[in-house]
Amino acid sequence: MTMGHHTIAVTLGLDPDSTPVIWDARRNLVIVGNAGQGKTSLVRQVIEQLPQHADVIVLDPLERVGPLSRPVEAVHDHDAMTAALRALAASPCPGRESERFLVVDDGSTLRDRNPEAVEVLRDLVMLAGAFGVRTVLSTQRLDGFAPTAPELWLDEAFPDRIVLGRARYDTHALVGVTNVAVGRRCGIARFDLGQPHFVLMDSPARR
Repeated sequence: MTMGHHTIAVTLGLDPDSTPVIWDARRNLVIVGNAGQGKTSLVRQVIEQLPQHADVIVLDPLERVGPLSRPVEAVHDHDAMTAALRALAASPCPGRESERFLVVDDGSTLRDRNPEAVEVLRDLVMLAGAFGVRTVLSTQRLDGFAPTAPELWLDEAFPDRIVLGRARYDTHALVGVTNVAVGRRCGIARFDLGQPHFVLMDSPARR
């Protein structure tokens, strides 16, 4: 999808120096963390900052994201989630002026209960430009999402990655840098031209 050269700026939080940490919503984003680390709070914060003209579909199997101050298409039933994903895949909109965003809260639940939906989700994530969809995925683990080695899949699918607290997933593989002490804060990694950039960020859920 061609989204122009403008930046869709979403503030994720503040770094230790109180400088805003900005995510460009033209890029896919994955949020990984254990239960209670603030994934849903961060997802809600991201949704509220997406462009008002954008179409936002939220797959919310545990019904924790709402209520929101902006209109979204919230889907809770697993059969309906599969249907919504297939509808997105069947109606590609590259070059569309009104952006389309797919937000998945608690991807671990989706993976465990609806593997059929995950197969469609993988295609949408990997071919984001062709389908005209950008994805925000929160999950406790990435197992089951990666069709190949997790690191290779992440490099292609999710250039921006956040680790909340001490995620059970291999943090070094997730952020692409070694010797990261995340601790009580969360780390966000951004990947451009193969060069990872990592910053610490105060946890939005604790702000």
